[in-house]
Amino acid sequence: MPVFSPIYSIPYLFVFFLLFLMWRMEISRMNRYQSINMIRNTAFVLLLFFIGLRGFIYSDWISYYSAFEALPTADLIDWSYFLPTAERGDSDWEPGFLLYAVLLKSLGVDYWGWSFISVLIDLFILSFLFKKKVKFYVLAFVIFYVYGGFGIEVNLMRNSKSIILFLLSIRYVKTRQFLPYLFLNLLGCSFHSSSLVYILLYFFLSRRIPKKIFWWVFLVGNIIFLFQIQFITPILIHVTDLLGGRIALQLLTYVAGGISYGITIGYLERCFMFMLFIRYYDKLIEGSDMYIYLNMFLAYFFFFFYFAEFSIIGKRLSVLFIPSYWFLLPTVYSFLITRKTKVYFCLFLFLYGSLKIISANNNILSKYDNLLFGIENYETRRYMFNRYSEKLFVN
Repeated sequence: MPVFSPIYSIPYLFVFFLLFLMWRMEISRMNRYQSINMIRNTAFVLLLFFIGLRGFIYSDWISYYSAFEALPTADLIDWSYFLPTAERGDSDWEPGFLLYAVLLKSLGVDYWGWSFISVLIDLFILSFLFKKKVKFYVLAFVIFYVYGGFGIEVNLMRNSKSIILFLLSIRYVKTRQFLPYLFLNLLGCSFHSSSLVYILLYFFLSRRIPKKIFWWVFLVGNIIFLFQIQFITPILIHVTDLLGGRIALQLLTYVAGGISYGITIGYLERCFMFMLFIRYYDKLIEGSDMYIYLNMFLAYFFFFFYFAEFSIIGKRLSVLFIPSYWFLLPTVYSFLITRKTKVYFCLFLFLYGSLKIISANNNILSKYDNLLFGIENYETRRYMFNRYSEKLFVN
């Protein structure tokens, strides 16, 4: 069995093609003033079953499965179990996510049911938001699938809940209601501590950022990225000199393994998207709350480009704002008038989406299986992970 092969990406491509086809059918039915409910429901169910009933794919199931299996049920614990100092075996989960898992397990839900319910909750809330925010519902799910959504649901189960809670809190950014915004994101912190970033960026997200600021962020970010200017590392080295000891060693090791530069397809895509969103900047900021998603994209761009020398942190921060794509791209498509520009959009999404899906799922850890058709057992997948993960993650 090869470690790398495009064959592993075939199930992922198949779902992408189906979603893409359903989007085109959605548009066709909308143009003929026909009902689109069946198309939308089918797209939702397809994603729910494809993601929610997946087997042991990617990598983070290693920690999630063992931690969930080791969890006690509610009748066997006391409240101190949810304190940060409690000993929890394999789990270092935040208390909100821990409580959520314990409650479901106490109701008799096994690991697979927990995984399915987690995806159902996220997709249901996204479905609600897409129906409210964008014209082309299925397109929004296509963008979600291509741009980070699938990976977040599979590998970042804790992050997914904090991201969903943040997306729900955006309505309070628009109305300048900080307290409910704070509450939802503090709740998000109880699922994953990265939600603290959302709280800190409230005042940035709530303002209509001038276009010239976008251009300055873009130009300076490209200079830093293309000329490989390191400005974070010297600061961290100075901090580690002051701290000393084990913490200093960990920080230096983190920095040394985190440099990521180069003109890649991903770099070109991010620059292209920046230009696209700037092209429609005026229309986007006129929208009810699209300026917030535009600010989110600016944060995504900033963290990726400005933290290139420290890419582990840059990627973890930028993924918090990848949902900006899910709302901005369908909105931009609704602005397109000529048939020619719409065809270009479709071609780009189809070709780049296919390429992105193949590159993300061409290794043995992506080998897809589904509970409906039978999955490889834990021991088989664990052996596969132990045998190949070092080679995959190092390379």
